[in-house]
Amino acid sequence: MAHLDTTQLSSRLQVHARPSADVLRRAADLVRRSEARLGYRPLSDAAWLSIGDATATTPVIIADAVDHRSDDGGDDALTQLAVVTRAVDGWSVEIVLSADDARPDELLAMCLSHVADNGGGTLSWLAQRADDPTRTIATHHGFTVDREILQLRVSLPLANAETVDTRAFRVGTDEAAWLEVNNAAFAWHPEQGGWDLAALHLRQSADWFDADGFRMHEIDGVLAASCWTKVHADQTPALGEIYVISVHPQFQGRGLGRALTVSGLDHLAGRGITIGMLYVDASNTPAVKLYESMGFQRHHTDIVFLREVLPRWSVADIHESLTARTFTDAMEHAAAEMARALAVFDHHDIRATPSRPVIATDGDAADEAITALNEAMRHVDELVAVVAAATTTNSFDQAAQGLAGELDSISARRRPLQARLAEWVNALGVDALAEVSAQVAEHLEPLARLASRASHQMSEAQESLYAELSTTGPSAWARLHGDVTSQLSATVELADGAQVLPMAAVRGLATHHDPAVRRAAYDAELATWPSVAGVAAAAINAIKGDANVVNARRNWASPLDASLFANSVSRATFDALQSAVVASLPDFRAWMRVKAGALGHTEGLPWHELFAPLPGVGDAVTWSDGIGLVDDAFASYGGELGGLLHRALDGRWIDAEPRSGKRGGAFCARLTGTRSLVFLNWSDSIDSTRTLAHELGHAYHNVQLAHRSPLQRQLPMSLAETASIFCETLLVDRGLQDADTTQQLAILDADLIGANQVVVDIHSRLLFETELFARRQRRTVGADDLQQMMRDAQLAAYGDGLDQRTAHPFMWIVKPHYYSSHFYNWPYTFGLLFGLGLFAQYRTDSTAFVGRYDDLLSRAGMDSAEALGASFGIDITDAAFWTSSLDVIRDRMRTYAQLVTEVL
Repeated sequence: MAHLDTTQLSSRLQVHARPSADVLRRAADLVRRSEARLGYRPLSDAAWLSIGDATATTPVIIADAVDHRSDDGGDDALTQLAVVTRAVDGWSVEIVLSADDARPDELLAMCLSHVADNGGGTLSWLAQRADDPTRTIATHHGFTVDREILQLRVSLPLANAETVDTRAFRVGTDEAAWLEVNNAAFAWHPEQGGWDLAALHLRQSADWFDADGFRMHEIDGVLAASCWTKVHADQTPALGEIYVISVHPQFQGRGLGRALTVSGLDHLAGRGITIGMLYVDASNTPAVKLYESMGFQRHHTDIVFLREVLPRWSVADIHESLTARTFTDAMEHAAAEMARALAVFDHHDIRATPSRPVIATDGDAADEAITALNEAMRHVDELVAVVAAATTTNSFDQAAQGLAGELDSISARRRPLQARLAEWVNALGVDALAEVSAQVAEHLEPLARLASRASHQMSEAQESLYAELSTTGPSAWARLHGDVTSQLSATVELADGAQVLPMAAVRGLATHHDPAVRRAAYDAELATWPSVAGVAAAAINAIKGDANVVNARRNWASPLDASLFANSVSRATFDALQSAVVASLPDFRAWMRVKAGALGHTEGLPWHELFAPLPGVGDAVTWSDGIGLVDDAFASYGGELGGLLHRALDGRWIDAEPRSGKRGGAFCARLTGTRSLVFLNWSDSIDSTRTLAHELGHAYHNVQLAHRSPLQRQLPMSLAETASIFCETLLVDRGLQDADTTQQLAILDADLIGANQVVVDIHSRLLFETELFARRQRRTVGADDLQQMMRDAQLAAYGDGLDQRTAHPFMWIVKPHYYSSHFYNWPYTFGLLFGLGLFAQYRTDSTAFVGRYDDLLSRAGMDSAEALGASFGIDITDAAFWTSSLDVIRDRMRTYAQLVTEVL
């Protein structure tokens, strides 16, 4: 998929989302001037009528030249115009230029940008009398030919033509009947089907409308067909058009299409028209042959070009820009709120204190301190998300990067406050404080967890110092890694020439249908990552070295123990999970060998084939198809989840297009209220569709957390993946229900690719990170050692399922999680298997499940994983539970192997 490049757009172009009467007037003037020059109107009726009706219900966006005033005070005439309208299944655009040699490149770029900023979707461009230069321009902007529309003409009157009886259309009487016939006849047609009364009235209000030329044909008193004619009186000579021929499916097969066409042409000839014309899709061979048999000849060809446009998110409704007064005020307010929280903590001496009985004033202190901390966190978290919307999609934005660093400093002040609160509530007792404090009672569970971490904290002074230093230490190293990798491009050697692509787009080629492209992308990756290996090695050493020092100071036996505590998971649960995972590795390796054989490999599955679609099994999924699949799956669940996708698209939550400066991977971040930011790098695949469902699952989780305070919604990673995995599983389950054998294989292939990553690859990441922490205790680890450690980890996890000659030694650079957290990845395995267990209960009793599930999600930042599992009757400390979830995957592997034999 081609990528948008809006960096060179002219400042003379504007978008009028709600065009004024003056803009509409000037647009109409340009159309008339162009019509006089060209000899035909360069807009379809629908677009022209939209310009002429300022109250039209269809949104019209005009991209035009900026208003300039001439010496006499009049407006400069427009020189270019694009009319963009919402269509039933996406968007449409038509373009008008004032000169024959003008090019529509900037207008197209502006239109693409507008569609991307408003939810994305399919954009069709109707280019009248398209020539070779137009085709070249369309290809350059990523469009492909969707339909070729022929204009056919014939001399009138026809010789020896038989007509059928018709009558004139009765305005105010025939509208409903005609709409029924038309929409039934054209249910398949993207423009002519789905008309409503407003669309019909708009055309009835046109100056060319003539009810007498709108011919109705009835059978036994029922409207069966019609022929709507239109006279182009402004042409020389005047043209008579067969505007719409509609035959109800009930009456098709009787030759009415030909007969009504003849009747319409006969009516036109009776008005003195000597040339008849109509439009027909070139692919409609029977219709073309019919018209040619009547004497019609081809006059010219219009082309409908098509392009999928991926959406980009926007936070402009919160802050118009990062330089807007509202944003600078919000930054000042956030800093003031954090300072106020510190003042409250100091005033009430909320810090480590000797144990003593709780008194009434402690309740007041707790209420004020918790309220102040929550308020400060709420303001800062929203601003962090707003700035991240810029930095993650454009790491070249230095101003945004600076603001991110400033926010890091403000946000870091919360950590010492939470550490002080932990010491204080631990000393006084959470239960005792809950008796005198409404805020403690409301935050009982998160405060109990805070209290339990008191023994794993440094002194107040050390925690405060570390919080300040982390902004110039691990956080700065993480940003450096993100900036360097997001700005990295690679040269991919393809059959039609080398292409320089952003690394995220290169990695997206792993799902390409052509094995040569997949291999070329893999080769490009491995050739490019060494250029940043030194920087990445320095970053990962700094971050893991920092963690080793701080974890030791906080009395953690190992970084993994700190990770387990942060994830609200006991060592018993983790050990049970890992034992089940290790036992499943031979099954995953066997599946990889099955897939390798299906792809023609005998030495295991090559790395560049891990995400490959099977040959002959359709895996390509456009953005429009992908959102349709996700929407269908979510609708099957219902409730708030059922409408979430449309809410996300309409609210501009999603950024889906890979592009230079945009980071790789995918994530979902809470923005404000029930609204999230959903970050993707879409690659036209089932895997990308699964990722969309996954990240929207996080957004659904955020909806359930919206009524919780910041202290209550600090999710452990283990439970943060619950809703995302559930939504993925919902998508797969729904797809398998409706799929034929080949589609089932494609869905299972994508599902097992994901499971393989979450179980096998993440096990390799666990092994790698364990070894990295151990070595980092002794010394700095060089880039070459890091590569060998990654190879060793992949060998231990993938075994003979992977062609080890193709192992990827740079995955320690690829995955940003190593730089933002520690042992971040195993919770995905937890989430997958826990989610499968929950989904089994949903299938058993969906009605009883829904309410309990929403409550589980809302409490994920408050209860332990064991407690939440127990609420559904699940014992996650027992390896049998994890094995039962893995058995679901094993069953899919067996079905997959059988389908491979049947289909391929």
